Amino acid sequence: MKEKVINEYEQFKNIYNGIYNNLAISILTDIIGYMAEIKEDEDKTELDFTKFDENVENIKELLKSVSIDGLKPIKNNEIFKRSLNDDLVHVDKMKDECTYSMRTLDWILNNVLKEKEDENNA
Repeated sequence: MKEKVINEYEQFKNIYNGIYNNLAISILTDIIGYMAEIKEDEDKTELDFTKFDENVENIKELLKSVSIDGLKPIKNNEIFKRSLNDDLVHVDKMKDECTYSMRTLDWILNNVLKEKEDENNA
């Protein structure tokens, strides 16, 4: 019985230790899928990863330029998780801000300026 419990414990320990690696792989898969484009030729259709590849090269250069003593990967799982969460919150805030700005600009374009134009034409 003790061996079974130790075996189960080790299995969960392996899962636990790989959770953040699996999270990174899952996110990377989502990113590659998002950035992939469909390239169609006369006789075939395939996925084009050029946009993703270019971004990866730019990111590598950025990380090399800002790291101390060469490339230092983020190995703290909590920092990784917090960074992902902060990025998602930031994206939502930016989308909200853009929505408000676009709504205001649309109102100006289609109402205020239109009324001004109608007044000038009258």
